[in-house]
Amino acid sequence: MYLKWRRPWGESRDVEKAAGRCKSVGKAAGRGRDVEKAVGRGRDVEKTVQLNMTFIFTPRNISDTDYQSMHTFVLTIFNTGGAPANPVKQLTGPAGCATVTAKLSTVRDNFMDYRCLSNSKVRYQTDDNICLECPSGQYRSGGMCHLCPLGTYQDMQDQTSCTQCPAGTWTYSMGSNKRQDCRATCGNAAGFMSDTRLPPCMECPVNSYSVNSTYCEQCPGGTVTHGTGKDNVTDCELACPLGYYSFDGFFPCQACPRGFYQDTKQSLSCQECPANTTTLMTAATHLDNCTDIATTVCTNTTCANMGTCYPQGHTYYCMCPAGYTGRHCEVMINHCDSMPCHYGAQCTPVVDGFTCNCSTPNKAGETTYTGLRCENETSQCSNGTGFPIHDCKNDAMCQDLEAGFNCLCLSTGSFTGDKCETTRNICLEEQCQNGAACMPIGATAIRRECLCRPGYTGYECETMIDYCLSNPCQHLI
Repeated sequence: MYLKWRRPWGESRDVEKAAGRCKSVGKAAGRGRDVEKAVGRGRDVEKTVQLNMTFIFTPRNISDTDYQSMHTFVLTIFNTGGAPANPVKQLTGPAGCATVTAKLSTVRDNFMDYRCLSNSKVRYQTDDNICLECPSGQYRSGGMCHLCPLGTYQDMQDQTSCTQCPAGTWTYSMGSNKRQDCRATCGNAAGFMSDTRLPPCMECPVNSYSVNSTYCEQCPGGTVTHGTGKDNVTDCELACPLGYYSFDGFFPCQACPRGFYQDTKQSLSCQECPANTTTLMTAATHLDNCTDIATTVCTNTTCANMGTCYPQGHTYYCMCPAGYTGRHCEVMINHCDSMPCHYGAQCTPVVDGFTCNCSTPNKAGETTYTGLRCENETSQCSNGTGFPIHDCKNDAMCQDLEAGFNCLCLSTGSFTGDKCETTRNICLEEQCQNGAACMPIGATAIRRECLCRPGYTGYECETMIDYCLSNPCQHLI
């Protein structure tokens, strides 16, 4: 491939360049107006540059006809030039861009202080200054071509800046020349990071959280995380301290009860003390806090009222003597709380039981109860009980009551009163009506007869006689 531009001496030099990604050299032809002489006369410059390029076609076992077809295709591209040749100019050889070396140089340039209008300048090993367009993946600044920084790309030639990758993407290296070089960063996956911002991504280690795609921040002092891959400082929590536990090992926490301890932070449970040992406090933090109950807890003063202390699991209990109860035998049992005495007898508690005072009088004001609980009552209707005043008169029946007795008078008799000792006056108890006269009937006088006044009738003379009911009047008009 030959690229030419004019120079006043009419000299020509051949320059050989090995295969590589050397698009800039391909553009060396430039345009005459891209180069101007700062000092001296502005004259046309003509040069001829020859580049030898080698194309390797794979696989190697294809037919000669296929090789010939590919050769023709490549030749057509270069002969045509323009846009179809651009992809070929981007080819990169196995060794990168080779150094361009002049085979022959018989004339030195007398031009001084060339400057490129595009402000892009490349100096080769000769003394010539040649204006070249910066290739894609680079930008021009200060007379030099610079690789696009990380996180940017440039897919066009001869540009003064690079395009920023879309949010959440980054490039693996400098000099990216297409949008596809922008890859999703580890920041798109919460809790992950990478030194390059790009995969492979690693989870933030335990007790840290991701700040961006390249850095994980340690949790503030005293806080930890539930695991790896956290992405916010709020994931840093206070862990349960020694002697405490919770369902997930984080606040809020509960103190280990007596008989248990925990010597590890962020615990889900407590460790149990050995049998017949306990801790003297809650929130114990070590096995050494577990002490022997028989020697450290059961002392002479542990149980009151001569109670005996015994180990039981991780605690103790007091064997209380008769008449006492409570955690430390400090409560005397009040057997009267169950109201064991009958008929309202007074109950008095004693150490091992109670006593009932059966001398409490009944409703009749008499003492008639006996027995341990005053549960027995003396019948006041029995002969020889010492209660002659309770005898019922006139064949009345005696009924024994809780609070005394009751005399049931004969229904066929004419007696009344508590002991049926009083003769009844039936005419006073059951008076006749409307001024009728009352007359007792028989010797017992348990019945009576009412003698009605004229104009009245009925058992008690309660009804006035209506004489008009017989229609005595005649000749009614």
